Amino acid sequence: MIRPIALCLVLVLMNSACGKDDKSPTEPTPVPVDPTMTETFSGTLAVGGARFFSFSVAVYGTVNLTLTSLGGRTDPSDVTVGLGLGVPRGTGCATASNATTTAGSSPQVSSTAAAGVYCARVYDTGTLTAPTAFVVTIAHP
Repeated sequence: MIRPIALCLVLVLMNSACGKDDKSPTEPTPVPVDPTMTETFSGTLAVGGARFFSFSVAVYGTVNLTLTSLGGRTDPSDVTVGLGLGVPRGTGCATASNATTTAGSSPQVSSTAAAGVYCARVYDTGTLTAPTAFVVTIAHP
């Protein structure tokens, strides 16, 4: 009695294996959500220095960093600083997306990010001659 059941089971398994498509289904590409929150990061950047600010992203989406102000200094207006987006590492910020920029109203760094903790970093690229005040706007989901 067990043999006919075993034989039927083997035939069923072979039949299902023969008609099986080896292609695995493709996962849909996630669509990043637009920023819904805005945070402001401000301070003073020392000559040769760097500052960073940590923030949390709630869901996969677009993160925009905008250096909105770079002032309080006697340097010419074409002075640039580095602006980066990354993840906190110990007492620093390991950036993956960077730009060398002056202040403006449009995002200078834009990237997509999964839910998690990230950081925005501002740093002297060698052009500062005096401590400089800055303001960075961080827009994220």
